[in-house]
Amino acid sequence: MQADGNVVVIAPGNRPIWSTGTNGNPGSVLIAQSDGNLVLVAPGNRPVWSTGTNQPAEPPPPAATPSPSAATGSPTPKTARPTPKTCPVSHRFVVERDTAYTRPFPGNRFSNYNGTPSALTVTFKATAGRTISSSLSTTVSAEAKVAILASVKATVGATLSESSVASTSNSVSFSVPSRKWGNASYGVIAHEISGTLMTTERNCKVSKRTITGKFPTTRQSWTASITSKPLS
Repeated sequence: MQADGNVVVIAPGNRPIWSTGTNGNPGSVLIAQSDGNLVLVAPGNRPVWSTGTNQPAEPPPPAATPSPSAATGSPTPKTARPTPKTCPVSHRFVVERDTAYTRPFPGNRFSNYNGTPSALTVTFKATAGRTISSSLSTTVSAEAKVAILASVKATVGATLSESSVASTSNSVSFSVPSRKWGNASYGVIAHEISGTLMTTERNCKVSKRTITGKFPTTRQSWTASITSKPLS
């Protein structure tokens, strides 16, 4: 700081390398302000040079706004628990195996021996009132049974029946050779099914069960055979 008011940076060898260029202001003082600005002030409190490094003061933080519960002294309300997800109960049955066969009505197996030297025509008539009903390997709800029957019908392509009843209007006649047995059975075409029942529960979880069942159709038929020995 020179007496003429000029601030000079002197390098070794008394070589000036920078100055404020404020000579002609004797009695000036260099003041470091609290805002970070370095100012050269001449007499009469007159600034003649500064670094221009002053920074604006940071605004004070906003005052905290008290919550309504804090202002009134009431307890803070608890966050409501989310409502558990629910689903409508539903059933779906997937058929994995289907076997069609003739299922004889109870009491509708017949045999007749021809002990004559000539062939004879034999006639067998169905025993009336005997019933074959559908059955499942395990107990299920009425809604699940509807779903199972619908899936089985769509898979086997046949008209299923909850139960099938034998009628005396059904009979069969055929020729039995001499010294032979004529055998016949009267039954219903049925399907033996195996598959998986998938149930969507109220809590949206899916349970699975393996279900087997026997389902009669509306088709009835006779099966006849001729043997040398009576059927066991």
